[in-house]
Amino acid sequence: MIKTAEKIMRIVVDILLFITSIAIIFSLYGLYQLKVQSKKYFNLFGYTAFSVVTGSMSPTLEIGDVIIVKIDKDVKKDDIITFYKDDNFITHRVVEKKGKEIITRGDSNNSSDSPITKDMIVGKVVHVFSKASSFVDILLTPKIFISIVITLFLFSICVSYIPKKNKVKYDKDGIEILDIGGKKK
Repeated sequence: MIKTAEKIMRIVVDILLFITSIAIIFSLYGLYQLKVQSKKYFNLFGYTAFSVVTGSMSPTLEIGDVIIVKIDKDVKKDDIITFYKDDNFITHRVVEKKGKEIITRGDSNNSSDSPITKDMIVGKVVHVFSKASSFVDILLTPKIFISIVITLFLFSICVSYIPKKNKVKYDKDGIEILDIGGKKK
């Protein structure tokens, strides 16, 4: 029973370490894109993510939501898109297309935004994680992320540690002799 529990714990820890390793690799790749390539956002398999910081799209998107954006410039009316304008990423709904101009507006705004062009578009919102930005912010804080990785690593070592069993030896009179560190007592 104990050996089965140990095996299960090892498998769980190995899975967690694998997931953490993948997260570290993706984080380093994102850091490379942002710092070395000087991109404004990271691109992972044609997708990126943003946190919603204003209520302009309420009730569709609320402050604290995390949105997954598929990088795509081909948009149509009623798509929710993210675009880059005036050094800000903005996520609003397409309300009209006039030739090369695209008009957007936040769902809770009274007026439309000034027109944008396709080259300003990052992509379309494909998924929303409600109120996930706090969780993401916590995980992406370097001190916390490093603490999680170290904890998983130490837990893995603890679970995989198998103590050596002391071999019991007997002398010619049947008296137990312990062999500890190569010394007979």
